[in-house]
Amino acid sequence: MKEGYGPATKKMGIRAMNWTLSNPGVFNTGGKAGRWVIKHLPFIMSNKLNPWFKQREMPEAPDQSFSEWYRKRYE
Repeated sequence: MKEGYGPATKKMGIRAMNWTLSNPGVFNTGGKAGRWVIKHLPFIMSNKLNPWFKQREMPEAPDQSFSEWYRKRYE
């Protein structure tokens, strides 16, 4: 593959991450949704279709993000 030319799916993924990380509301909502899914629907992440999980165990999802914990503790 020529330098500077990547698959369209990778470019779309990078653009989506750029948008997510540039919007704190979207980032925070995504984090809350992710914690909820891991806590209540772990089979969505940990299944035979996801090869990353074959040799890994997922820790329990925290009840709050680090930012939420920090704000409650220090502000």
